[in-house]
Amino acid sequence: MKNVKLLDELNALSNGRFAFLRLSKIDLDLPDKACRVFYMYPESARGFDEAAQTEAAALTERILAGGFRYEVQFKKSHVDADLLAADVLKFLKLNPMIAAQTPALAAELLQGGAVKLALTFPPEVCAYAEETGLKGKLADYLDTAYCADFHIDFLKKEPETAAGEGLPPPEPKTAVYTQTPVQYTPVAEVSPFIGGIIEDKPRRIKDLNFAHADACAAGKIADLRMFDIKNGKNPEGRHVFSIMLRDHTGQIKVLYFSRPETDQKTQTLKTGDTLIVAGELEKEEFNGRSSFTLKARRIGFCELPPPPEEKKYKAPYPEKYRTVFPQKRVDFAQEDLFGMAAEPCRYLKGRDFVVFDTETTGLSPVADKIIEISAYKIRNGRIVEEFSTLINPGVHITDEITGITGLADKDVADAPAVGDVIMDFYKFTQDSVLVAHNIGFDIAFIERAGEKLGCLFGNEQVDTIKLAQEHVRGLTRFNLAMVCKALNIDNTRAHRAASDALATAEVLLKLAPQIVA
Repeated sequence: MKNVKLLDELNALSNGRFAFLRLSKIDLDLPDKACRVFYMYPESARGFDEAAQTEAAALTERILAGGFRYEVQFKKSHVDADLLAADVLKFLKLNPMIAAQTPALAAELLQGGAVKLALTFPPEVCAYAEETGLKGKLADYLDTAYCADFHIDFLKKEPETAAGEGLPPPEPKTAVYTQTPVQYTPVAEVSPFIGGIIEDKPRRIKDLNFAHADACAAGKIADLRMFDIKNGKNPEGRHVFSIMLRDHTGQIKVLYFSRPETDQKTQTLKTGDTLIVAGELEKEEFNGRSSFTLKARRIGFCELPPPPEEKKYKAPYPEKYRTVFPQKRVDFAQEDLFGMAAEPCRYLKGRDFVVFDTETTGLSPVADKIIEISAYKIRNGRIVEEFSTLINPGVHITDEITGITGLADKDVADAPAVGDVIMDFYKFTQDSVLVAHNIGFDIAFIERAGEKLGCLFGNEQVDTIKLAQEHVRGLTRFNLAMVCKALNIDNTRAHRAASDALATAEVLLKLAPQIVA
């Protein structure tokens, strides 16, 4: 891999403890004296926690010391076959000679995290690829996107055998991946706002699932926040703009770090504006889970067509629970010494809230499954009912998920399937406001599980992350652990749905008096 000097010095200072790190890229902003360093680490590096990342970042700044303001980021590398195939084909399209000949691509994961790639070309294209050193260039390209050792072979495509001449060639033992058609959001009347005109085609937001080098999205501003950049080298008063961009398929957080010449202009943006945004899509670890943020380089205005009409069947709420039966909850800490319930604040009075959390087999609501749901119903400011169950996902729970949640296959073997649970949860949420910490993640799994049964969760939603950002001072990160610590809330079994849901309910109860109803 290129640029190994920094890694060599980092490993020398750490006695090789960070030998698994790969350097993805270094961005220099000379006018602002800023340097951003991006590392990758493999999924197998389980001990690379927040403390280890802080140490590696400090050593990096020590090595690179030279009057710059440093930002060091770490991204877990996941080798996904479909994503790998798409990235290889994207690279090959940069070469006109190769672009016209889409190869057959076989990928095989080897022991130790290595990946074997075999690309089959026509003989003349294979010879050209070898002569131009395409194999080494492809390896360098993949090294910036994945934390794995790649073994690449270019194979010649054998001429087809005429009918009756010999036996057909054996089928390959490894899977052959083809490029999946990409669906884009149609836009019109695109005009530049920050940076030049954006000519990229925006993907549907729900399809932005992986950390590609470049990404483009379009949608309406659903939420807009502005934060000060806190450092001594910011005399111009620059800001970070956090934009929640939403199209008819989903929503994504967009961050824009303003410059002196763009700061006031960016402040004219408002909720409801329709934007097209181009930048870098990055995966962020949050509370043991991952989400994606689009860091904007260019922003423009555009027009979007109305979303396609989609009529969905909405099931009636069941009259009875069938599988999971909510339990009454009596918490004497909620009562005063005279046994009388405290008067709820204005925001909570006369309303029902269902505060919930899920544990899942992974990060994708399409590919992964729910393994636990827990929820608490708050009525007039008091927790009155609890809904909790394990779920058999019908798939293997990986060691990584077991390490996070403590749940293994044996724990859910006798649990009900999600299809038997979701209708009961649908009934439990009837006429209630849904609340969760990072609700977009959990509700996506819930909606996916319920859509075939007509369980449409159109309830009002509240995200306690946003409440904490508005009402908890002094925090730079707003994961559940940090918010609970700031509010003196005990979350004894983090990353289990029941404990996280109860902690989130307490966050809501503590912040509710500050909310203007």
